[in-house]
Amino acid sequence: MDDKLQKALEFSNYLITFNEQKTILQENFKDNIVYYYNGSKFTITLELLSYCKSCVDSNRHSEILVDDNFIPCKIDVAPFYFSILKIYKNAKEKYFDEYSKIIKSRTVNTIVDYE
Repeated sequence: MDDKLQKALEFSNYLITFNEQKTILQENFKDNIVYYYNGSKFTITLELLSYCKSCVDSNRHSEILVDDNFIPCKIDVAPFYFSILKIYKNAKEKYFDEYSKIIKSRTVNTIVDYE
């Protein structure tokens, strides 16, 4: 096989594998930012964090939020906020670390075996 064609094929395989690994990391991140509280499911977003932070700053002790399934849930604001903040921070750091590993990989084998 021609050398240029071989390199093009290897690069194509690399891009496909890189994008697949990136998608896996994104899905893992989405899974890691889910928080269950009193039977309710919340996906932690910057909007949720900001709202809870404003509630904490306003000295509100309890609040009613609507979860991912549109079910109202009464929360204790401060413990809820600090729990979701910790979960979001840990998920973000894990995502960054794993993403950094795959962008440093230069071959298909190193992308797949980045751990």
